[in-house]
Amino acid sequence: REEALKARDACLKSLKDRLVERANIVQSRLDEENAALSKRQATFQRNRDHMEASDEAEYERYCQEAMFRIQILEQRLDRHT
Repeated sequence: REEALKARDACLKSLKDRLVERANIVQSRLDEENAALSKRQATFQRNRDHMEASDEAEYERYCQEAMFRIQILEQRLDRHT
């Protein structure tokens, strides 16, 4: 019985460690994605007056895709916390 409890505790600890590690990875990816979006937004604001319509359309597409990725990462992070 004591051996079974030790095995159970070891499995639970391993599971918890994996979940924490996974949450850290997701958080790291979320931080990277937010930083990239912020950098792109700052660049867009600086160059807004000198951009062509195609550049603005590409920026809009990038923002939509980035926001989608950020939303997915936030949902994944919520599941791990």
